Amino acid sequence: MPAVHHNATNMTASSRSADPRSAVGLRVRSGCWALVAVLVTVAAFACTGGDSPFAIQIEAGKASCQPLREAKGYRYKAWAQVDLAVRTADMPREDPDRGSSALLMTTDITGSIQTPDRYQALVKYPDPGYPDLNLIVIGDLYWTEEEGQWSGTRLGPQDIFPVPYLPHRICESIVQDIDTNGVDSVPEEVGGIPTRKYHFDELATSFLSNLDEWGPQSDPGRLLKKVKADVWISDEGSTILKMDVIADGAYETGRRLTLKVSMETWDFNAGIKIDPPEESQP
Repeated sequence: MPAVHHNATNMTASSRSADPRSAVGLRVRSGCWALVAVLVTVAAFACTGGDSPFAIQIEAGKASCQPLREAKGYRYKAWAQVDLAVRTADMPREDPDRGSSALLMTTDITGSIQTPDRYQALVKYPDPGYPDLNLIVIGDLYWTEEEGQWSGTRLGPQDIFPVPYLPHRICESIVQDIDTNGVDSVPEEVGGIPTRKYHFDELATSFLSNLDEWGPQSDPGRLLKKVKADVWISDEGSTILKMDVIADGAYETGRRLTLKVSMETWDFNAGIKIDPPEESQP
């Protein structure tokens, strides 16, 4: 079955031909107003299947990822892109050498989660253009589908989790650095849920070091310590439901490196059910 290795400990890809699914390359969350309040509450419960996962108490100014792990289920999108500029002739080599060619690698994921341990995802690689990959994970079993054929296997204790950029992991990698005290915000809805959108123009964070897909020894983890971020936090439960992060920096040699990560969640507790594919059993 195809390798599904999205994690890595450093950045060694030197061309656009690197396979993002391989460990070689990038190692690569008054009566009138009373009636309005009731209607808003009913609508919010309807969007979450009548059982809100956001009934938690969070310290003022802080955010939470807890519902992303504990909700019965939800749908999500995640998107990540690494963009390494070409090394010009006047630039010295990086240490270690990353090659002179530009690199653009994009991972685009649409998925769903049924807690505690069921995941489904369609993973696309528009850059550099590899085939789409369907994934289902249930406990320690996972299946992949390419070109209509499913194949399954069992995850070993040392295996990398096959679904990259899970929303709770994205959220947990940045939440400790989020402080909304004194930050302006605007009201917006995410998946029908009332939120406040906060913008951070220069957020000091260990986000990329914390992400499983990169880590502290990776080039983004070492070099990109400040990010621009838009974060949507739910009114109830202060949960990060959506975020867009851009980390832009450079090697010591001046060569540009940019990493973008986004995620969005919706359909909480909407009766999502994830089953094994009928065509294949490991």
